[in-house]
Amino acid sequence: MSNELKIGNPVTLEVVETPEAVTQYGEMLKELGLHTAAKRLDSARRLTIAYAKYGHVTAEAIDKFGEKLRRESEMKTKMGIQYNFLRFTKIGDYGKIPPVAALGRLREAVKDGVFDFFEVADIFSKVEVPDPIIFGRIEGCTDRFFIAQWDDDVTIEEIVGGADATPEGPVEGR
Repeated sequence: MSNELKIGNPVTLEVVETPEAVTQYGEMLKELGLHTAAKRLDSARRLTIAYAKYGHVTAEAIDKFGEKLRRESEMKTKMGIQYNFLRFTKIGDYGKIPPVAALGRLREAVKDGVFDFFEVADIFSKVEVPDPIIFGRIEGCTDRFFIAQWDDDVTIEEIVGGADATPEGPVEGR
């Protein structure tokens, strides 16, 4: 194991051989009031463990994959433009149950204490309707107030009951 711990360019810290010694050094930094330095040291420690133990994907690779996914799946529909994208959901908000093997790996990662949070990536299909209607809302009121519309994907007349219908009250902004 190297006796240097990288904590940011161009700073390196001649330190120690063991993770325990790095932890002790961090505690000493905190004790002496060097909280920012202690956070940097802890961040470097966690990154070192993460890069050594887990595979990683760069933001650039994710962006390229997202562009490719959209390009290959994009199509025009009656409702608008439909395409797939890579969606990231914080694990606490994820509603499906992962397989047992994935839960085991997650448990190990949680025990490592390296990560701030976990997220699940999945492919999600989205339809963009390019010409919306703007409504105003007032909390506590279930009615929506027509503000404006453009083009004719969906019109206020369709919502309120046919081509000859108009919403209750004056309709301006078209």
